[in-house]
Amino acid sequence: MTDSLATHHGLLREACPPAPVEMLLGIRPDEAERLGAIVYTPYGPNWFRYAMRRLAESQGP
Repeated sequence: MTDSLATHHGLLREACPPAPVEMLLGIRPDEAERLGAIVYTPYGPNWFRYAMRRLAESQGP
């Protein structure tokens, strides 16, 4: 299991080492767009199945 970061606080997020970022309800739209541009984040109703499939594909045979 990997650690992830979930915060609205920009300075706190920038001070932490690189980690997956979880979007919290109420995050500013401009911040969500900025993070989305630098972090690949699957979303939607089937996000978990998609993410697991991509993870399995990245492991190779």
